[in-house]
This record gives sequence, structure tokens and C-alpha cells, in this order.
Amino acid sequence: MLTKREKIIRQFLSRAAYLTTANGYFRDMGLHVIRARKRIDPKELDAVIIFPKPEEATDKYGFSECRFTMHIEGIVKFREEGPPVTEINPSAASEQILGDLINCFMSPEWSRDPELVTDIAYRGGGTESYPEDGEVSVGAYADFQVTYEVDLGKTEYEPE
Repeated sequence: MLTKREKIIRQFLSRAAYLTTANGYFRDMGLHVIRARKRIDPKELDAVIIFPKPEEATDKYGFSECRFTMHIEGIVKFREEGPPVTEINPSAASEQILGDLINCFMSPEWSRDPELVTDIAYRGGGTESYPEDGEVSVGAYADFQVTYEVDLGKTEYEPE
């Protein structure tokens, strides 16, 4: 059985697969879409990781308005050992990640199910730390507030 929230999370996971250079993005993070895992094998880079966060709800007449943050991280290699050795500045790579995440999940071209999500808003993001000497990857994150409604007294579950 899938809850409405689970269906929304799965829409985000499906959308993340579009994060490829073939679709006009800077990086190929969509080749490795990972759900809520902190440790990433270097063989999985470039990758996008989706972390659904806890939600809040406000009861209205006959329904609850639910809001939760979808925390999305992108991790990419900024240095390839080659030959030849290729490298992009880690700060520039992290800006590409952030731009890709915002453009992908805020795109009006994303045809998400209007029965599920009533609103998605970008709430902030960026890079919190940069790589040390010898490291070859860098990451950035974007937080999106997702709003949806649940009818009170009605089951929101459907078979998978």
C-alpha cells in the first residue's frame, strides 16, 4: 500500500533520473538516484540522493494540509584522474549541482500529478563544505518544501 506521501517521494525519485547532460543539465547525477543513504560508493558518482524529512500538518475543515522538506543532495566528481587529468574548480562544480537541482525540481515542464502535490517551493541550498586536498568529489544540496492535502476520514492508501 502506498500513502500519498510515498507517491510524492516516488515522483521525486523518478524526476531525479532526468538529471543528465542528455537532458540539458551540467552533470549526470541522474544516472545514480539514491534514496536516503548517507554513504555513497565512489563508483556511484555522479549521484543524486533524496532525503524526505519529517512533515508538519495543519487541520482544515475536512482535510489536513501537510508540508515536508525534500532535502536533495548532488555529489559529483570534480577531478578525473585520466589520462588526461581533468579538473573543474570545486566551487564551480557545486554551483552547477545547485543550478541543476533547482532547474530540475522547479521546472514547469515537470508534469507531476496535481492530485498529489498542491505546491513545491525552493527553500534554499548550496555547499556547506569544500573538499580537502586529495578528494575528488564535491556536493551541494537544495531543500524544497512540498505541500499536499490529505482528506480526513478517508483512507489515503492504494495498492502498489
